[in-house]
Amino acid sequence: MVQSISLARWMFSISILAFSFLSCKKDNDSNVPDVNVDVYLYLSQPSNVPLNAVGGWIYHDGGNRGLLIYRRGLDDFAAYDRNCPYDPAQACATVFVQSDNFTVRDSCCNSNYSIFDGSVLSGPSSQGLRAYNTYFDGGNVLRVYN
Repeated sequence: MVQSISLARWMFSISILAFSFLSCKKDNDSNVPDVNVDVYLYLSQPSNVPLNAVGGWIYHDGGNRGLLIYRRGLDDFAAYDRNCPYDPAQACATVFVQSDNFTVRDSCCNSNYSIFDGSVLSGPSSQGLRAYNTYFDGGNVLRVYN
């Protein structure tokens, strides 16, 4: 009887573990097509000066419809594809930073996203903006990559 209880617990544990792996979803699942991004930005260049201040942002070439790069903290940056994930094939599916400098909006589907983490704030989109990795050397060089 002890063996049957142990076997039942073992089977239950395996079932829970298998379910956990099958239900996991990649963090960066997105309708936005996956493209190679590997960009180096030098904060001393005039076009990148806004990134020298926390809360600063720029648009940059790369990704599907360009990149949005935002400085969240002294050593913390975020980079997103400007292609709206709601219906990325639409010609108008490009996000723009709003005048409040906190939200990003796609005027095609009227979805709003947080510039801080790319999450959906409102609108029909159920997916956040496609995020890219960043590496800051602590001085002048910011790398955006996937």
